[in-house]
Amino acid sequence: MQLQDLKKSKLVRIGSFPFVNLSRQFRKLFFQYTPDAQKLRVFKDSHIGERCFIIGNGPSLSVHDLNQLKGEFTIASNKILEIFPETEWRPSMYMCVELNTLRDCKEGISKLSIPTLIIKEGKKYFPSLPPHIIYICNHVPFLINRYKRVHGIYLSKDISKYFIGGETVVFDAIQMSIYMGFKEIYLLGVDHHYSKKIDSKGTITVDKNVKDYFGNVKTAPYTLQTVDTVNAAYHSCKDYCNNHNIIIKNLTRGGILEIFERDSLDQILSNGGVKNAG
Repeated sequence: MQLQDLKKSKLVRIGSFPFVNLSRQFRKLFFQYTPDAQKLRVFKDSHIGERCFIIGNGPSLSVHDLNQLKGEFTIASNKILEIFPETEWRPSMYMCVELNTLRDCKEGISKLSIPTLIIKEGKKYFPSLPPHIIYICNHVPFLINRYKRVHGIYLSKDISKYFIGGETVVFDAIQMSIYMGFKEIYLLGVDHHYSKKIDSKGTITVDKNVKDYFGNVKTAPYTLQTVDTVNAAYHSCKDYCNNHNIIIKNLTRGGILEIFERDSLDQILSNGGVKNAG
């Protein structure tokens, strides 16, 4: 039996539950005292009242739209590196919070000069990555059935202590943008449409007609989206923003993400709004 199969085994998960959960709780408790936590605190309220754009990796993403965002504060993630040869735009911040994706993107990440955030465990697996990287505590409680995590997902009040994982890096980016004080958060290229997904009942759905990434970027073999968890995370974002007078809108051209109010990138850019130099 392979390691991945062992991790999925119910008996293994039941037996390891108290140890793994305790380990994660300790990591969550002590991260705030690390040098990386101190680096994160520098970002606190650094962009109060401004706007930012969170860039997804969906097939709707275009070079034209990204080039329009030059001068804006943007947070991008994962395989966005593969669009860099085609665009003058570069993100203000890059995030990667999944180990398999990190393995795929390690070479590109090592060449980035922008602030980079990845999961704290990355330091253990990739000690050769450059020193400007900030490692984060991306907390996910250990559950017997990890696909049933649809309740109790909330936003971290202090990401220098821990982020809450929501099975999508976009959720981390939203938490980061709120911590920095942004009052307008716009999503672009977040299609929320996956070729392979699993729901809270453990049912896997595969649709080979669905494209996961922009351009010619191929779907990774490990890609399996826990869609109900992601939806719960997005709903918690919407509720939080509504309760704290933060605008959060989806500017994605197409896709199926309807949890957030839709708007047009062209409209937002033409209106000006609260711009920040990125």
